[in-house]
Amino acid sequence: MKAAILTTGNEILSGQIHESNQYYIARELTKMGVEIISAAVLPDDIRTIADYVRSHHKKVDFFFISGGIGSTHDDVTRPAVARALRLPLKRHKQFAKILKDFYGKRLNAARIRMADLPDGAALIIPQKYSGAPGFRINNIYVFAGIPQLMREMFKTVKKTIQKVPSFHTTIHTTKREGDFADALHKIQRRHPAVSIGSYPYFWEKKLGGKLVIRSRIPEPLHKATADIRRMLKSI
Repeated sequence: MKAAILTTGNEILSGQIHESNQYYIARELTKMGVEIISAAVLPDDIRTIADYVRSHHKKVDFFFISGGIGSTHDDVTRPAVARALRLPLKRHKQFAKILKDFYGKRLNAARIRMADLPDGAALIIPQKYSGAPGFRINNIYVFAGIPQLMREMFKTVKKTIQKVPSFHTTIHTTKREGDFADALHKIQRRHPAVSIGSYPYFWEKKLGGKLVIRSRIPEPLHKATADIRRMLKSI
């Protein structure tokens, strides 16, 4: 299974807010064996978001969006998704009732507009109810941008995703990438059923790195891991 992740918000592109939603979603999906094929951050612009959704959502099984479902003028994800799917916005009766019950006398025109969803959308009710659900339409899942709310909404969706077997091994090394790059390339070619990634890091004034080996089945993973360990010991 494949997935794409989209985060919307001028505040992220301007550096006002640290983006953490994509990291969380990607990490959780990877644990479940879902492959992330793309991730993007886009401004609060209806046309830009709609064009991206239209061109990408059919390429994946799951398309996740976070941000832009609030009540202010720059919350444009709902109309953007509707435009991408060529659907009208329609007031969701259950959502409208939730908002009325939650806000009571504080409910105003801006807040009730949050219930205007692409026609046919279903609500994503977070486990710890916040008063503002996300929604799903086709394979598109739209969450709040606030990380705590987004995670609660994702937990609700996570229960509906079937876990796919996936295995991985991580090898830490103090060797430099340039010392083993060619040898690692040869190992990757010998084991096409696995994915090998090299990720250098700088920690406590020391250079190091980790090699991550992934596979859908254990045997190729074990063979590739053994070859990598032998290669590193030989350097």
